[in-house]
Amino acid sequence: MSAERRSAAGEPHVPPTAPQIQEIQEVLAYHEATKHSPESIRRSRWAMDWSNKPYPFKRYVGLPRIGLEREAPTPGRPALEAIARLEAESPVTAVGLGAITRLLTWGAGLRHAVRHPDGQTFFFRTYASAGALYPVEVYIVCGELDGLGAGVYHYLPHGDQLVRLREGDHRPSLVRASAEDPAVVHSPVVLALTGIPWRTAWKYAERGYRHLFWERGDDRGEPARPRGIGRCAGPGRGGVRGS
Repeated sequence: MSAERRSAAGEPHVPPTAPQIQEIQEVLAYHEATKHSPESIRRSRWAMDWSNKPYPFKRYVGLPRIGLEREAPTPGRPALEAIARLEAESPVTAVGLGAITRLLTWGAGLRHAVRHPDGQTFFFRTYASAGALYPVEVYIVCGELDGLGAGVYHYLPHGDQLVRLREGDHRPSLVRASAEDPAVVHSPVVLALTGIPWRTAWKYAERGYRHLFWERGDDRGEPARPRGIGRCAGPGRGGVRGS
């Protein structure tokens, strides 16, 4: 008798359903259609419209804001050493506004701006982004924390502010959306990442959707993310995906 097929996590293998197979086929078709090649580059007539350049910051108007005080200027020790000691120095009980501020300002904050002679200004942040487009938006969903009330917040890097979108503890919504992922269920704070497709499509056309997900991977802030902060990454066709 042959051994039962199991996934990498050791769970019994479940064959994909017809809708899942169709979705996989659609993804593979998109992948093939947007591949780069010398021929595709020569054939392309795409040109950026600078008069229609996406605005680099998402703003919510008329909502309460909380200023974040950056720690100056750097942690003062090598990055690999900081990562190696993360588990010992970042207990769950330490999560509060201070830890969130460090994560956001060091992981997704502004570093500097460059103004070109033609009047264009490029903002550079603390993670890599193709074309300095930064399509990923960062949200915090939390319960009651030290220095921060329960709520849903959007991080505005231009000025280092948290914009409160909703009061109260809305983590159960993310628990349901992530299929009760343990990293979300047991976290007092959830980092939710969303993307704005137009910011990458403006420059990369149909390949912009690829860049959106690459950028999301760069912006997850893994070295700086303290224990106790879960993560949800979106967009996804099935909703928010816990990771």
